[in-house]
Amino acid sequence: MSKIEQAIQYAMEKHSGQLRKGKQKPYILHPLEAGAIVARYTEDDDVICAAFLHDVMEDAGVTAQELTEQFGERVAELVASVSENMKEGYSPNDSWRDRKTRTIQGLREGSREVKLIGLGDKLSNLREIASDYAEIGETLWKRFNCKSKYLQEWYYEAVYSVFLREFGNTQEVQEFGMLLTRTFG
Repeated sequence: MSKIEQAIQYAMEKHSGQLRKGKQKPYILHPLEAGAIVARYTEDDDVICAAFLHDVMEDAGVTAQELTEQFGERVAELVASVSENMKEGYSPNDSWRDRKTRTIQGLREGSREVKLIGLGDKLSNLREIASDYAEIGETLWKRFNCKSKYLQEWYYEAVYSVFLREFGNTQEVQEFGMLLTRTFG
């Protein structure tokens, strides 16, 4: 089994039973989509693995040590770099805006690999948000920790500017911009 196949299997195991916010949709579909997006831009197995595993620390309680033992130090470092609860100064009592501000800063200052994993993650999220918004409208925002459409827009606009600067007008970045317009006007 390849390292990428092992990462997919590990992510499936760790996210088993988890559902997307406010839905009966298996959570694992999100990391699988993020990994597929990242694989369009790189053949680097560690980066692709980190994309499939990007939420196991944040949402499944996996430690950096566990990831290092399973997939090596580089994969663990990449996953930690995109995990909110691994950011410097993180506190579970931080406001949503403070956490997202650190995420934006981490993307701006991060390596191209970190930005690529971020693109996979955020584009996957925005695809689902746009689809759900088209289906249920303004009630969508009630399912999130931050229920403000305007703060959500602030966040997605900020990460979009990072992706546009790093990856230019690629297909995924164009889609990101189109989804922003469709969702937030």
